[in-house]
Amino acid sequence: MGDEPQADLRDRLVDACPDAIIYADREGRIRLWNGSATRIFGFTAAEALGQSLDLIVPEGLRARHWRAMAR
Repeated sequence: MGDEPQADLRDRLVDACPDAIIYADREGRIRLWNGSATRIFGFTAAEALGQSLDLIVPEGLRARHWRAMAR
């Protein structure tokens, strides 16, 4: 219960940020997607959450991206 004010503040800051904020877990699944990510990439949070980062990584860069993620 003590974390709720901080969580609310965090959520408001993330939502208000003009930059895309995307968080992915170790498997590369998108877990956080703000409104600016929607504006920049064209996918809503509902469409992006739970999806692979391949959603936004250009096909020609995916192998390199996943090698870097593995490190």
